Amino acid sequence: MPSLLFEPGPIDAYPSKDAWDAVRYELLDAMASRWELQLLGSFEGGVAGVVERVRRPDGTEAVLKVGFPHFEGRWEAVGLDAFADGTAPRVLDADPWTWSLLLEPVIPGTPLSAAPLDRLSAVRAGAAAYAAAVDVTPPRDMLTLEDTIDAYLANARARWPGQLPILDAAGITDAVRAALDEGEQLARDVAPVALLHGDANPGNILLSGSVERGSWLLIDPKPMTGDPAFDLAPLVDQLGDPHRASAPPERLMEQLALAAEITGIDPHRSLRWALVRAALDVTWAIEDGVAAEIDRALRRFRNWSAATS
Repeated sequence: MPSLLFEPGPIDAYPSKDAWDAVRYELLDAMASRWELQLLGSFEGGVAGVVERVRRPDGTEAVLKVGFPHFEGRWEAVGLDAFADGTAPRVLDADPWTWSLLLEPVIPGTPLSAAPLDRLSAVRAGAAAYAAAVDVTPPRDMLTLEDTIDAYLANARARWPGQLPILDAAGITDAVRAALDEGEQLARDVAPVALLHGDANPGNILLSGSVERGSWLLIDPKPMTGDPAFDLAPLVDQLGDPHRASAPPERLMEQLALAAEITGIDPHRSLRWALVRAALDVTWAIEDGVAAEIDRALRRFRNWSAATS
C-alpha cells in the first residue's frame, strides 16, 4: 500500500474549497478508473470530500473518498490505520497525491446522531466508541494539538479586527478574546498525550451491525496527538440538542460529566477546551457570514460560558 500520509502539495494546488470543488469529480473518476471501481452512488452530508459507494474488481463493495486537501487532514489515513482494531473502517488503499482513500464499508452506517437511542444512551455509546478507538500508542511524528491550535489562533486573530463590530454588538468581545488566550495556554500545559480524533462529533460515529449487537466506528478524523480533553466537546455539544434545552448549561454539564466518566478524561479540562472550541466557532461563523450560523455559534458560546461560571 502507498504511504498513508497525504502529500502537502495539493494544499497549495487548491488554495480554496471552490478551487477544489471545480475538479473533485474529475479526481473521483480518475481514482475510480485507476482502481478499477464501479461507482454505485454518493453518500450525503460530506463537506470536506466526495464519498461514493463502489464495487471492486473482485465484486466486493467499498467506499471511495476523495478529500479536500487541508492541513488538519494530512493524517486522516494514518489516524484510521492507528485506531484500535475494529473501531474504524479499514483502509484498503490510499493515494497520497489525490488525497483518496478506499475504505471498508460500514453497514448500515447509521450515524450516532440519527440512532434510535435516548440522549444519554447515545452519549454513552459515543464515549465508549471513542475511548476504545484511541486506546493505542499514538503514531510517532504526528501533527500535534499545539501546532493545530497555534494555526487556528493565528487565523482567528488575523480575522479579529474585521469581526469586532459583531462581537461588540453581541457583548462577548472580551469573553471570546479570553477564551482564545485560554486555548494557547491549554495547548502548552503539561497534560496526558494521546491519539486524538480531532472531530469526534456524532455524525462521524457510524453503526456497524445492529444497535443491539453491533459496534460504533469512527470516521473522518482530523488526527493529531495531544491532550485528550480537547476531543470531548463535539460529542457532548451535538447530542440531545443541549442548546435548546430549558437549561442548556446544566444539560451540557450532565452530558460532559457522563462522557468524561466513560472515557476517563478530565472533565474540568474538557470544559475549558469546549469553551475554546466554541470561541473559535464564533470566529469561523462570522468569517463565513451566514446569519443563522452566526446566531447558532453565539448561542453555543454563551451556553458554554455559562457552564464554566
